[in-house]
Amino acid sequence: RDSLIGTATGGGRRGISGGERKRVAVAAELVVRPALLFLDEPTSGLDSTSAQSLMVTLRELASMGHAIAVVIHQPRTAIYSLVDHLLLLSRGHTVYNGRTCDARAFLESAPTVEPLPAETGIADWLMDSISQDEDRVDGGALPKFWTENKEKAVLLTSSAQCDSETSLAVVTKMSKSTGGARRRSTLKELNATRKFETSFWMQLKLLLHRTLKQQRGERLTAFTAGLSLVYLFFTCLFWWRIPDDTSRIFERNSLFFFILIGQSNGVVTSSITVFQQERSLLQRERAKKLYRVLPYFLAKTLSDMTNNVLLPCLYGALVYWAANLRPTAKHFFQFLLSYYISLSTAQSMGLFLSIAIPSMQIALILAPPVTLFFLIMGGFYIPYENMHVAIRWASWLSFARYGYSSLLINEFSGRDVPCAVGDAPISVGGSGEDGQCPFPGDDVVAGLGVDGISTNFWFNVLMLFVFQVFFRVASYGLLVKSKR
Repeated sequence: RDSLIGTATGGGRRGISGGERKRVAVAAELVVRPALLFLDEPTSGLDSTSAQSLMVTLRELASMGHAIAVVIHQPRTAIYSLVDHLLLLSRGHTVYNGRTCDARAFLESAPTVEPLPAETGIADWLMDSISQDEDRVDGGALPKFWTENKEKAVLLTSSAQCDSETSLAVVTKMSKSTGGARRRSTLKELNATRKFETSFWMQLKLLLHRTLKQQRGERLTAFTAGLSLVYLFFTCLFWWRIPDDTSRIFERNSLFFFILIGQSNGVVTSSITVFQQERSLLQRERAKKLYRVLPYFLAKTLSDMTNNVLLPCLYGALVYWAANLRPTAKHFFQFLLSYYISLSTAQSMGLFLSIAIPSMQIALILAPPVTLFFLIMGGFYIPYENMHVAIRWASWLSFARYGYSSLLINEFSGRDVPCAVGDAPISVGGSGEDGQCPFPGDDVVAGLGVDGISTNFWFNVLMLFVFQVFFRVASYGLLVKSKR
Protein backbone atom coordinates (compact mmCIF):
# COMPACT_ATOMS: atom_id res chain seq x y z
CA ARG A 1 0.00 0.00 0.00
CA ASP A 2 1.14 3.58 -0.78
CA SER A 3 4.10 2.20 -2.76
CA LEU A 4 5.37 3.41 -6.11
CA ILE A 5 4.54 0.77 -8.72
CA GLY A 6 6.93 2.21 -11.29
CA THR A 7 6.79 2.30 -15.08
CA ALA A 8 6.80 -0.54 -17.56
CA THR A 9 8.88 1.22 -20.21
CA GLY A 10 12.64 1.11 -20.33
CA GLY A 11 14.41 3.94 -18.58
CA GLY A 12 11.38 4.67 -16.40
CA ARG A 13 11.13 4.83 -12.64
CA ARG A 14 11.65 1.66 -10.63
CA GLY A 15 9.03 0.69 -8.10
CA ILE A 16 7.75 -2.49 -6.49
CA SER A 17 9.23 -5.95 -7.02
CA GLY A 18 8.16 -8.38 -9.70
CA GLY A 19 6.10 -10.44 -7.29
CA GLU A 20 4.29 -7.37 -6.04
CA ARG A 21 3.66 -6.27 -9.62
CA LYS A 22 2.06 -9.65 -10.28
CA ARG A 23 -0.32 -9.26 -7.35
CA VAL A 24 -1.17 -5.72 -8.47
CA ALA A 25 -1.92 -7.06 -11.97
CA VAL A 26 -4.26 -9.68 -10.51
CA ALA A 27 -5.94 -7.04 -8.33
CA ALA A 28 -6.43 -4.81 -11.36
CA GLU A 29 -8.19 -7.66 -13.15
CA LEU A 30 -10.46 -8.23 -10.15
CA VAL A 31 -11.60 -4.61 -9.92
CA VAL A 32 -14.40 -5.19 -12.43
CA ARG A 33 -15.28 -8.63 -11.00
CA PRO A 34 -15.00 -10.53 -14.30
CA ALA A 35 -17.11 -13.63 -14.94
CA LEU A 36 -14.06 -15.35 -16.48
CA LEU A 37 -10.49 -14.80 -15.32
CA PHE A 38 -7.44 -16.45 -16.89
CA LEU A 39 -4.12 -16.13 -15.04
CA ASP A 40 -0.74 -17.25 -16.39
CA GLU A 41 1.48 -18.42 -13.50
CA PRO A 42 0.23 -15.90 -10.92
CA THR A 43 2.28 -17.52 -8.13
CA SER A 44 5.63 -17.48 -9.93
CA GLY A 45 8.08 -15.20 -8.14
CA LEU A 46 6.04 -15.15 -4.93
CA ASP A 47 7.06 -16.65 -1.61
CA SER A 48 5.01 -19.59 -0.32
CA THR A 49 2.86 -17.49 2.02
CA SER A 50 2.02 -14.89 -0.62
CA ALA A 51 1.32 -17.58 -3.22
CA GLN A 52 -1.06 -19.41 -0.90
CA SER A 53 -2.80 -16.19 0.11
CA LEU A 54 -3.33 -15.31 -3.55
CA MET A 55 -4.74 -18.74 -4.39
CA VAL A 56 -7.08 -18.65 -1.38
CA THR A 57 -8.45 -15.34 -2.65
CA LEU A 58 -8.93 -16.79 -6.13
CA ARG A 59 -10.67 -19.86 -4.67
CA GLU A 60 -13.05 -17.62 -2.75
CA LEU A 61 -13.85 -15.78 -5.96
CA ALA A 62 -14.52 -19.10 -7.68
CA SER A 63 -16.99 -20.00 -4.94
CA MET A 64 -18.77 -16.69 -5.63
CA GLY A 65 -19.51 -17.68 -9.22
CA HIS A 66 -16.41 -16.60 -11.14
CA ALA A 67 -14.80 -19.02 -13.58
CA ILE A 68 -11.04 -18.89 -12.93
CA ALA A 69 -8.43 -20.71 -15.02
CA VAL A 70 -4.87 -20.71 -13.67
CA VAL A 71 -1.63 -21.89 -15.25
CA ILE A 72 0.52 -22.91 -12.29
CA HIS A 73 3.98 -24.44 -11.98
CA GLN A 74 5.10 -26.75 -9.15
CA PRO A 75 2.37 -25.85 -6.62
CA ARG A 76 2.45 -26.75 -2.93
CA THR A 77 0.05 -29.42 -1.69
CA ALA A 78 -2.02 -26.77 0.10
CA ILE A 79 -2.37 -24.81 -3.13
CA TYR A 80 -3.05 -27.95 -5.16
CA SER A 81 -5.97 -28.83 -2.87
CA LEU A 82 -7.65 -25.50 -3.70
CA VAL A 83 -8.12 -26.47 -7.35
CA ASP A 84 -11.40 -28.03 -8.53
CA HIS A 85 -10.44 -29.11 -12.04
CA LEU A 86 -6.97 -30.13 -13.22
CA LEU A 87 -5.43 -30.20 -16.68
CA LEU A 88 -1.98 -31.83 -16.79
CA LEU A 89 0.21 -31.32 -19.85
CA SER A 90 3.41 -32.98 -21.01
CA ARG A 91 5.16 -31.26 -23.89
CA GLY A 92 1.86 -29.79 -25.00
CA HIS A 93 -0.04 -33.11 -24.85
CA THR A 94 -2.78 -33.90 -22.37
CA VAL A 95 -1.87 -36.32 -19.58
CA TYR A 96 -4.98 -35.80 -17.46
CA ASN A 97 -8.08 -33.62 -17.61
CA GLY A 98 -10.66 -33.95 -14.86
CA ARG A 99 -11.40 -33.45 -11.18
CA THR A 100 -8.34 -32.71 -9.10
CA CYS A 101 -9.22 -35.33 -6.51
CA ASP A 102 -9.32 -38.07 -9.20
CA ALA A 103 -5.89 -37.34 -10.71
CA ARG A 104 -4.00 -39.63 -8.34
CA ALA A 105 -6.23 -42.65 -8.95
CA PHE A 106 -6.08 -42.20 -12.70
CA LEU A 107 -2.30 -41.84 -12.98
CA GLU A 108 -1.61 -44.67 -10.54
CA SER A 109 -3.53 -46.91 -12.93
CA ALA A 110 -0.95 -46.19 -15.64
CA PRO A 111 1.60 -49.04 -15.88
CA THR A 112 4.58 -46.68 -16.13
CA VAL A 113 3.76 -44.60 -13.03
CA GLU A 114 4.97 -45.48 -9.53
CA PRO A 115 2.40 -45.15 -6.70
CA LEU A 116 2.45 -42.02 -4.57
CA PRO A 117 5.15 -42.51 -1.90
CA ALA A 118 4.36 -41.80 1.71
CA GLU A 119 5.12 -38.27 2.93
CA THR A 120 5.37 -36.99 -0.64
CA GLY A 121 3.19 -34.14 -1.80
CA ILE A 122 0.81 -35.08 -4.57
CA ALA A 123 1.75 -32.06 -6.67
CA ASP A 124 5.44 -33.00 -6.53
CA TRP A 125 4.56 -36.61 -7.34
CA LEU A 126 2.57 -35.56 -10.40
CA MET A 127 5.41 -33.41 -11.72
CA ASP A 128 8.00 -36.14 -11.06
CA SER A 129 5.85 -38.73 -12.83
CA ILE A 130 5.49 -36.52 -15.89
CA SER A 131 9.22 -35.68 -15.94
CA GLN A 132 10.21 -39.36 -15.69
CA ASP A 133 7.77 -40.21 -18.46
CA GLU A 134 9.22 -37.51 -20.73
CA ASP A 135 12.70 -39.00 -20.25
CA ARG A 136 11.63 -42.36 -21.65
CA VAL A 137 13.18 -43.57 -24.88
CA ASP A 138 9.80 -43.80 -26.57
CA GLY A 139 9.14 -40.10 -25.82
CA GLY A 140 6.52 -40.66 -23.13
CA ALA A 141 3.63 -43.07 -22.59
CA LEU A 142 1.29 -40.94 -20.46
CA PRO A 143 -0.25 -38.88 -23.31
CA LYS A 144 -1.04 -42.12 -25.14
CA PHE A 145 -2.41 -43.64 -21.94
CA TRP A 146 -4.76 -40.66 -21.53
CA THR A 147 -5.96 -40.92 -25.12
CA GLU A 148 -6.77 -44.61 -24.68
CA ASN A 149 -8.23 -44.37 -21.17
CA LYS A 150 -9.87 -40.94 -20.87
CA GLU A 151 -13.22 -42.67 -20.32
CA LYS A 152 -11.80 -43.96 -17.05
CA ALA A 153 -11.53 -40.37 -15.77
CA VAL A 154 -15.21 -39.87 -16.61
CA LEU A 155 -16.12 -43.01 -14.65
CA LEU A 156 -14.08 -41.83 -11.67
CA THR A 157 -15.95 -38.52 -11.69
CA SER A 158 -19.38 -40.14 -11.83
CA SER A 159 -18.75 -42.98 -9.38
CA ALA A 160 -16.92 -41.35 -6.49
CA GLN A 161 -16.97 -38.29 -4.33
CA CYS A 162 -13.85 -36.35 -3.45
CA ASP A 163 -12.43 -36.59 0.04
CA SER A 164 -14.02 -34.56 2.78
CA GLU A 165 -11.01 -32.31 2.75
CA THR A 166 -12.19 -30.74 -0.50
CA SER A 167 -11.01 -27.50 -1.92
CA LEU A 168 -14.05 -25.73 -0.52
CA ALA A 169 -13.36 -27.05 2.96
CA VAL A 170 -9.73 -26.02 2.68
CA VAL A 171 -10.54 -22.51 1.58
CA THR A 172 -13.15 -22.15 4.34
CA LYS A 173 -10.59 -23.11 6.95
CA MET A 174 -7.97 -20.78 5.47
CA SER A 175 -10.43 -17.92 5.19
CA LYS A 176 -11.17 -18.12 8.90
CA SER A 177 -7.48 -17.99 9.69
CA THR A 178 -7.03 -14.87 7.53
CA GLY A 179 -9.89 -12.79 8.80
CA GLY A 180 -13.21 -14.53 8.08
CA ALA A 181 -15.29 -15.40 5.06
CA ARG A 182 -16.12 -12.69 2.59
CA ARG A 183 -19.49 -11.74 1.17
CA ARG A 184 -20.65 -14.10 -1.57
CA SER A 185 -22.86 -13.35 -4.51
CA THR A 186 -24.02 -15.36 -7.47
CA LEU A 187 -22.90 -14.92 -11.06
CA LYS A 188 -26.38 -13.65 -11.87
CA GLU A 189 -25.99 -10.88 -9.30
CA LEU A 190 -22.58 -9.97 -10.69
CA ASN A 191 -23.95 -9.67 -14.20
CA ALA A 192 -26.79 -7.50 -12.94
CA THR A 193 -24.40 -4.81 -11.72
CA ARG A 194 -23.79 -1.67 -13.76
CA LYS A 195 -21.23 -1.73 -16.52
CA PHE A 196 -19.29 1.03 -14.75
CA GLU A 197 -19.87 1.20 -11.01
CA THR A 198 -18.00 4.48 -10.57
CA SER A 199 -19.50 7.72 -11.80
CA PHE A 200 -18.12 9.73 -14.70
CA TRP A 201 -16.79 12.42 -12.36
CA MET A 202 -15.09 9.90 -10.08
CA GLN A 203 -13.40 8.29 -13.08
CA LEU A 204 -12.24 11.71 -14.26
CA LYS A 205 -10.94 12.64 -10.81
CA LEU A 206 -9.01 9.39 -10.33
CA LEU A 207 -7.57 9.36 -13.85
CA LEU A 208 -6.48 12.99 -13.61
CA HIS A 209 -4.86 12.36 -10.24
CA ARG A 210 -3.02 9.32 -11.60
CA THR A 211 -1.89 11.10 -14.77
CA LEU A 212 -0.51 14.07 -12.87
CA LYS A 213 1.35 11.77 -10.46
CA GLN A 214 2.77 9.72 -13.33
CA GLN A 215 4.12 12.80 -15.09
CA ARG A 216 5.60 14.26 -11.92
CA GLY A 217 9.33 13.65 -11.96
CA GLU A 218 9.35 11.88 -15.33
CA ARG A 219 12.64 12.08 -17.22
CA LEU A 220 10.82 13.45 -20.24
CA THR A 221 9.55 16.38 -18.16
CA ALA A 222 13.09 17.08 -16.97
CA PHE A 223 14.30 16.87 -20.57
CA THR A 224 11.63 19.36 -21.67
CA ALA A 225 12.73 21.73 -18.90
CA GLY A 226 16.35 21.41 -19.99
CA LEU A 227 15.40 22.02 -23.61
CA SER A 228 13.54 25.19 -22.63
CA LEU A 229 16.66 26.42 -20.81
CA VAL A 230 18.73 25.80 -23.95
CA TYR A 231 16.24 27.78 -26.04
CA LEU A 232 16.27 30.54 -23.43
CA PHE A 233 20.06 30.70 -23.60
CA PHE A 234 20.09 31.10 -27.39
CA THR A 235 17.25 33.61 -27.24
CA CYS A 236 19.14 35.78 -24.78
CA LEU A 237 22.32 35.34 -26.80
CA PHE A 238 20.83 36.63 -30.06
CA TRP A 239 17.86 38.79 -29.01
CA TRP A 240 18.94 40.32 -25.70
CA ARG A 241 17.15 43.62 -25.00
CA ILE A 242 16.34 44.47 -28.62
CA PRO A 243 16.09 48.26 -29.08
CA ASP A 244 12.53 49.33 -29.79
CA ASP A 245 13.06 51.17 -33.06
CA THR A 246 12.71 50.72 -36.78
CA SER A 247 16.18 49.27 -37.21
CA ARG A 248 15.23 46.14 -35.23
CA ILE A 249 11.80 45.33 -36.67
CA PHE A 250 13.02 42.24 -38.49
CA GLU A 251 14.85 41.00 -35.40
CA ARG A 252 11.60 41.02 -33.46
CA ASN A 253 9.88 39.33 -36.37
CA SER A 254 12.47 36.54 -36.45
CA LEU A 255 12.24 36.13 -32.67
CA PHE A 256 8.53 35.37 -32.83
CA PHE A 257 8.99 32.65 -35.41
CA PHE A 258 12.00 31.19 -33.63
CA ILE A 259 10.13 30.66 -30.38
CA LEU A 260 7.22 29.11 -32.29
CA ILE A 261 9.46 26.74 -34.26
CA GLY A 262 11.60 25.56 -31.36
CA GLN A 263 8.91 24.96 -28.78
CA SER A 264 6.33 23.58 -31.23
CA ASN A 265 8.70 20.84 -32.36
CA GLY A 266 9.52 19.95 -28.77
CA VAL A 267 5.87 19.88 -27.68
CA VAL A 268 4.80 17.70 -30.63
CA THR A 269 7.60 15.20 -29.99
CA SER A 270 6.86 15.10 -26.26
CA SER A 271 3.17 14.51 -26.90
CA ILE A 272 3.86 11.60 -29.25
CA THR A 273 6.34 9.97 -26.89
CA VAL A 274 4.13 10.25 -23.80
CA PHE A 275 1.02 8.80 -25.42
CA GLN A 276 2.87 5.95 -27.13
CA GLN A 277 4.18 4.92 -23.70
CA GLU A 278 0.62 4.97 -22.35
CA ARG A 279 -0.97 3.15 -25.28
CA SER A 280 -0.48 -0.45 -24.07
CA LEU A 281 -1.73 0.41 -20.57
CA LEU A 282 -4.78 2.15 -22.03
CA GLN A 283 -5.59 -0.85 -24.22
CA ARG A 284 -5.37 -3.27 -21.28
CA GLU A 285 -7.50 -1.12 -19.01
CA ARG A 286 -10.10 -0.49 -21.70
CA ALA A 287 -10.33 -4.23 -22.32
CA LYS A 288 -11.08 -4.67 -18.61
CA LYS A 289 -13.69 -1.89 -18.80
CA LEU A 290 -12.08 -0.06 -15.89
CA TYR A 291 -13.23 3.30 -17.23
CA ARG A 292 -14.82 5.03 -20.19
CA VAL A 293 -12.79 6.65 -22.96
CA LEU A 294 -14.17 10.15 -22.35
CA PRO A 295 -12.96 10.62 -18.74
CA TYR A 296 -9.54 9.24 -19.72
CA PHE A 297 -9.32 11.65 -22.64
CA LEU A 298 -10.46 14.65 -20.59
CA ALA A 299 -7.98 13.76 -17.82
CA LYS A 300 -5.19 13.58 -20.39
CA THR A 301 -6.25 16.88 -21.94
CA LEU A 302 -6.24 18.65 -18.57
CA SER A 303 -2.87 17.19 -17.60
CA ASP A 304 -1.41 18.17 -20.98
CA MET A 305 -2.59 21.74 -20.46
CA THR A 306 -0.60 21.94 -17.24
CA ASN A 307 2.46 19.74 -17.73
CA ASN A 308 3.32 19.94 -21.42
CA VAL A 309 2.60 23.60 -22.12
CA LEU A 310 3.05 25.64 -18.93
CA LEU A 311 6.80 25.08 -18.85
CA PRO A 312 7.35 26.48 -22.37
CA CYS A 313 5.05 29.36 -21.45
CA LEU A 314 7.30 30.16 -18.49
CA TYR A 315 10.05 30.29 -21.08
CA GLY A 316 7.88 32.71 -23.09
CA ALA A 317 7.45 35.00 -20.08
CA LEU A 318 11.22 35.16 -19.59
CA VAL A 319 11.74 35.77 -23.31
CA TYR A 320 9.29 38.68 -23.23
CA TRP A 321 11.43 40.46 -20.66
CA ALA A 322 14.80 39.41 -22.10
CA ALA A 323 13.93 40.58 -25.63
CA ASN A 324 12.53 43.94 -24.44
CA LEU A 325 9.13 43.47 -26.05
CA ARG A 326 6.18 45.86 -25.73
CA PRO A 327 6.29 47.05 -22.09
CA THR A 328 2.61 47.02 -21.08
CA ALA A 329 0.77 44.51 -18.89
CA LYS A 330 -2.03 44.12 -21.43
CA HIS A 331 0.27 43.13 -24.26
CA PHE A 332 2.37 40.92 -21.98
CA PHE A 333 -0.65 38.79 -21.05
CA GLN A 334 -1.91 38.79 -24.63
CA PHE A 335 1.52 37.51 -25.69
CA LEU A 336 1.34 34.70 -23.13
CA LEU A 337 -2.20 33.81 -24.20
CA SER A 338 -1.26 33.66 -27.86
CA TYR A 339 1.93 31.71 -27.18
CA TYR A 340 0.17 29.30 -24.82
CA ILE A 341 -2.65 28.46 -27.19
CA SER A 342 -0.19 28.11 -30.10
CA LEU A 343 1.82 25.50 -28.19
CA SER A 344 -1.33 23.84 -26.91
CA THR A 345 -2.52 23.50 -30.51
CA ALA A 346 0.83 21.99 -31.50
CA GLN A 347 0.53 19.57 -28.58
CA SER A 348 -2.97 18.60 -29.71
CA MET A 349 -1.66 17.94 -33.21
CA GLY A 350 1.06 15.71 -31.73
CA LEU A 351 -1.56 13.75 -29.80
CA PHE A 352 -3.60 13.32 -32.98
CA LEU A 353 -0.57 11.97 -34.87
CA SER A 354 0.28 9.64 -32.00
CA ILE A 355 -3.22 8.14 -31.92
CA ALA A 356 -3.53 7.95 -35.70
CA ILE A 357 -0.13 6.24 -36.10
CA PRO A 358 0.26 3.23 -33.74
CA SER A 359 4.03 2.95 -34.25
CA MET A 360 6.11 5.40 -32.22
CA GLN A 361 9.00 5.18 -34.69
CA ILE A 362 6.81 6.06 -37.67
CA ALA A 363 5.02 8.81 -35.73
CA LEU A 364 8.33 10.41 -34.72
CA ILE A 365 9.56 10.21 -38.33
CA LEU A 366 6.43 11.82 -39.77
CA ALA A 367 5.99 14.49 -37.08
CA PRO A 368 8.91 16.79 -38.14
CA PRO A 369 7.87 17.15 -41.82
CA VAL A 370 4.21 17.64 -40.86
CA THR A 371 5.15 20.31 -38.31
CA LEU A 372 7.59 21.91 -40.76
CA PHE A 373 4.88 22.16 -43.41
CA PHE A 374 2.60 24.06 -41.03
CA LEU A 375 5.48 26.33 -40.01
CA ILE A 376 6.50 27.10 -43.60
CA MET A 377 2.91 27.97 -44.41
CA GLY A 378 2.94 30.34 -41.44
CA GLY A 379 4.17 33.23 -43.61
CA PHE A 380 7.62 33.91 -42.18
CA TYR A 381 9.79 32.23 -44.81
CA ILE A 382 7.53 33.03 -47.76
CA PRO A 383 4.98 35.88 -47.64
CA TYR A 384 1.47 34.70 -48.37
CA GLU A 385 1.16 36.76 -51.56
CA ASN A 386 4.38 35.19 -52.93
CA MET A 387 3.18 31.61 -52.45
CA HIS A 388 2.13 29.67 -55.53
CA VAL A 389 -1.60 29.98 -56.09
CA ALA A 390 -1.97 26.20 -55.90
CA ILE A 391 -0.82 26.09 -52.27
CA ARG A 392 -1.63 29.60 -51.03
CA TRP A 393 -4.97 28.43 -49.67
CA ALA A 394 -3.14 25.93 -47.43
CA SER A 395 -1.78 28.79 -45.32
CA TRP A 396 -5.28 29.18 -43.86
CA LEU A 397 -4.99 25.60 -42.58
CA SER A 398 -1.72 26.31 -40.77
CA PHE A 399 -2.01 26.93 -37.04
CA ALA A 400 1.43 28.58 -37.24
CA ARG A 401 -0.07 31.34 -39.40
CA TYR A 402 -2.42 32.42 -36.63
CA GLY A 403 0.14 32.08 -33.87
CA TYR A 404 2.74 34.06 -35.80
CA SER A 405 0.22 36.74 -36.86
CA SER A 406 -1.12 37.21 -33.34
CA LEU A 407 2.40 37.75 -31.96
CA LEU A 408 3.15 40.33 -34.68
CA ILE A 409 -0.12 42.18 -34.10
CA ASN A 410 0.36 42.18 -30.35
CA GLU A 411 3.82 43.73 -30.70
CA PHE A 412 3.29 46.31 -33.45
CA SER A 413 -0.39 47.04 -34.03
CA GLY A 414 -1.92 50.21 -32.61
CA ARG A 415 1.33 52.08 -31.95
CA ASP A 416 4.13 53.90 -33.70
CA VAL A 417 7.60 52.41 -33.89
CA PRO A 418 10.29 54.99 -32.99
CA CYS A 419 12.99 55.69 -35.54
CA ALA A 420 16.53 54.63 -34.82
CA VAL A 421 18.85 57.48 -33.86
CA GLY A 422 20.70 58.72 -36.93
CA ASP A 423 18.75 56.46 -39.30
CA ALA A 424 16.09 57.43 -41.78
CA PRO A 425 12.91 55.41 -41.47
CA ILE A 426 12.44 52.81 -44.19
CA SER A 427 9.06 51.57 -45.34
CA VAL A 428 8.60 47.82 -45.09
CA GLY A 429 5.86 47.71 -47.69
CA GLY A 430 2.87 49.19 -45.87
CA SER A 431 0.98 52.39 -46.52
CA GLY A 432 3.48 54.61 -44.75
CA GLU A 433 5.72 56.89 -46.77
CA ASP A 434 9.50 56.91 -46.59
CA GLY A 435 10.67 59.59 -44.25
CA GLN A 436 7.70 59.29 -41.91
CA CYS A 437 8.80 59.19 -38.31
CA PRO A 438 7.81 57.50 -36.08
CA PHE A 439 6.72 54.62 -38.27
CA PRO A 440 3.12 53.28 -37.94
CA GLY A 441 3.09 49.80 -36.39
CA ASP A 442 0.08 48.79 -38.48
CA ASP A 443 2.19 49.39 -41.59
CA VAL A 444 4.82 47.06 -40.16
CA VAL A 445 2.19 44.33 -39.75
CA ALA A 446 0.89 44.89 -43.28
CA GLY A 447 4.40 44.95 -44.70
CA LEU A 448 5.09 41.54 -43.16
CA GLY A 449 2.15 40.04 -45.03
CA VAL A 450 -0.61 40.18 -42.42
CA ASP A 451 -3.68 41.95 -43.77
CA GLY A 452 -7.45 41.77 -43.89
CA ILE A 453 -9.21 39.92 -41.10
CA SER A 454 -5.87 38.44 -40.04
CA THR A 455 -4.93 41.82 -38.54
CA ASN A 456 -7.43 41.19 -35.73
CA PHE A 457 -5.62 39.72 -32.73
CA TRP A 458 -8.69 37.95 -31.34
CA PHE A 459 -9.54 36.43 -34.72
CA ASN A 460 -6.16 34.70 -34.71
CA VAL A 461 -6.61 33.51 -31.13
CA LEU A 462 -10.06 32.17 -32.01
CA MET A 463 -8.68 30.28 -35.01
CA LEU A 464 -5.99 28.73 -32.83
CA PHE A 465 -8.69 27.61 -30.42
CA VAL A 466 -10.70 26.14 -33.32
CA PHE A 467 -7.66 24.17 -34.51
CA GLN A 468 -7.02 22.90 -31.00
CA VAL A 469 -10.63 21.75 -30.60
CA PHE A 470 -10.49 20.08 -34.02
CA PHE A 471 -7.36 18.08 -33.18
CA ARG A 472 -8.78 17.09 -29.78
CA VAL A 473 -12.16 16.00 -31.14
CA ALA A 474 -10.47 14.08 -33.97
CA SER A 475 -8.14 12.41 -31.46
CA TYR A 476 -11.07 11.39 -29.28
CA GLY A 477 -12.89 10.00 -32.31
CA LEU A 478 -9.86 7.90 -33.24
CA LEU A 479 -9.61 6.56 -29.69
CA VAL A 480 -13.26 5.54 -29.65
CA LYS A 481 -12.99 3.98 -33.10
CA SER A 482 -9.87 2.01 -32.15
CA LYS A 483 -11.99 0.05 -29.66
CA ARG A 484 -14.00 -1.54 -32.44
